[in-house]
Order: sequence, then C-alpha cells, then structure tokens
Amino acid sequence: LLITAVSFLLFATVGSSTGDLTIIIAGSLLGFGAGLSGTASFTSVLQSVPSEKAGSASAVNETGIEFGNALGLAVLGTVLSSGFTRILRESPLNVSAKVADNIVVTLGEAQRLGGADGQALKLAAQTAFSGSMDNMAVIGTVVVVSGALVAWIFLPRRQSSNHL
Repeated sequence: LLITAVSFLLFATVGSSTGDLTIIIAGSLLGFGAGLSGTASFTSVLQSVPSEKAGSASAVNETGIEFGNALGLAVLGTVLSSGFTRILRESPLNVSAKVADNIVVTLGEAQRLGGADGQALKLAAQTAFSGSMDNMAVIGTVVVVSGALVAWIFLPRRQSSNHL
C-alpha cells in the first residue's frame, strides 16, 4: 500500500512540463503496489480460513476488492471532475458552468474561440485540470496511507502456517 501511496504522490507532482518518464514511473508504481497489496490480501484471507471455506473466502475477498475499486474510482473521479469545474469557474475568465463541466467541452470551446481568448481558456483548463489532479492525488495518498495504517494496526501478524 505504501508503494501505491508513493505513486499517488508522484502523480501530485505532475504538471504541464512533467516528462513522460515521471508519469510512466508513477503509473508503474501504482500497478505494482496494487498488485502486491492484492496478493497480500488474497493470501491473508485464504490463510485465515479452513481449506473447505477457501472458495467462499476468495469470493468475499474478490467482491470487497471490486467494491473498493469502484468506490475509489467514483470518489476520486468526483474529486477530479468537481475540482476541475470549481477551479475553472473561479478563474478570472468568467467561464460558464456548461463550458467548465468537463475538459473536453472546455478545450472544444477554446478551439472554437481561437486567438488570445481561446489560448487563455486552454491555459486555464490545463491549470484547472492539473490543480484538481493534484487534489485527487493527495486525497488518494491519504486514503491509501490510512488503509495501510489500519492494516498494520488491526491485522494479525503473520505466523508460520501451512494452511495452503
């Protein structure tokens, strides 16, 4: 989980001038951390039940993982989207709610406007997206570190066992 937290912190540093390597490293760490924590979760669950209950335990574990993924995506996506809209609406450009609804609409409007106004709207959209991405990454970091602390405090320590 801490590897996943580091990936979120790296994503929080991403800006318009960030190189591809930083994004690749952050994404790789996110996948690696999720893979490790998923494997640890699966192993912990299966070691805590008798062999005849392994199928049920595995199903419950998988359901929890899917629910957590969906909830995390919904919450972080909402933070990203609402943050983008809020930051853009607070800009001095007087952007309408419809145009500030999402980045695709905003960039389309910037292209339609063209010239200095279009360029200003495009820059404001990039700034709003980057700022809301930073907020999302910080919240993701806090959630993942909190999960790691809960696991460390409440999960039993591993003892030598040959259940599997």
